[in-house]
Amino acid sequence: NDPEIVSELGKILIETLESKGILSCAKHFPGLGEAKVDPHYRLPKIDIEKEIIEKKHLLPFKKAIEANTSSVMTSHILFPSLDSEHIVTFSRKIAHDILRKELSYKGLLVSDDMEMGAVTNDVTIPEACVTAAKSGHDILIIGQKSVSNAISSVRELEFALNNCYLNEEEHFNSLKKIEDILNIADIKSVITKNIEYPKDKAFLMANEISYKSVKKIRDSQKLLPLKNEQKLRVFIPDITPVSDWVLFEPEWYNPVKMANLITGRNDSEIIMTSLETGKNYDLTSSTETNIVVLYNATDKKGQREILEQINKLTERVIVIIVHNFWDQELIPQQATIIETSGFRISQLKGVRQFL
Repeated sequence: NDPEIVSELGKILIETLESKGILSCAKHFPGLGEAKVDPHYRLPKIDIEKEIIEKKHLLPFKKAIEANTSSVMTSHILFPSLDSEHIVTFSRKIAHDILRKELSYKGLLVSDDMEMGAVTNDVTIPEACVTAAKSGHDILIIGQKSVSNAISSVRELEFALNNCYLNEEEHFNSLKKIEDILNIADIKSVITKNIEYPKDKAFLMANEISYKSVKKIRDSQKLLPLKNEQKLRVFIPDITPVSDWVLFEPEWYNPVKMANLITGRNDSEIIMTSLETGKNYDLTSSTETNIVVLYNATDKKGQREILEQINKLTERVIVIIVHNFWDQELIPQQATIIETSGFRISQLKGVRQFL
């Protein structure tokens, strides 16, 4: 909420990373903080005045540029006061006129993942890549949904370049910037040999950071902290459908361990929930409090359905958001919400401080 503090902390982080040979990236330009929807799925629109954007949202990027960040990443978002026709990814006004000219940024400009819903709901990925390149991006990110998306996009970019739709001079300038940055990012040259890193200290620090990142978003019914005599029902998501591309720790595959590490108790009723749709749950057994570990309800219909079923049964619901903080928009108003900022075990253990 304080652009001055964010700018100063960002500047320190960037300068530290770059001084150690680690390339930094300032994102998501020109600011994603006031988005109400997740661009992974839908296009956010931030309708605020240009003066506010300049004073609040651009300040951290100005400091990042002063700190010589190696790259800046844009966002799939619409800022009508900056460009009423194009999202940032496709906007020459924003990527070139504002970032390059007004802010004097000379480094690499990187797109966000072109497979995100904010883009693909309206255009094909190859079309999006060409438009993003034309707006001034040097690097275009295509995630892991389909190799064919990358191949078809490269072909579309080649066609656009050969037919003068893309500026040839800008194209070769982009290649030169990429080559220069790769020469700097020589990992062998920045790692000190024969040094013993304090692994135990680093592990403890990581755990402390994870613990402090857990937040209580709301508890309007004063359900927290729990009383020891309360009966608990804990809903654990079956993460198998996404485990081929998301790395989960072993505890995720043991629902008893998961319930125990979150609650600190071993007497909870445990129900496995589905990421997919079409599953009804037996909620007839008596219990006092329901604890729902929610994994990406924004995208997973099965996770939204469990919220709906529980909401009809009882108001004593504690929801633990472990993947997508935008899920809180889907959670019933009376429910208590704890947000872990991630799904690592060290973060899940941090939930106990509130329970």
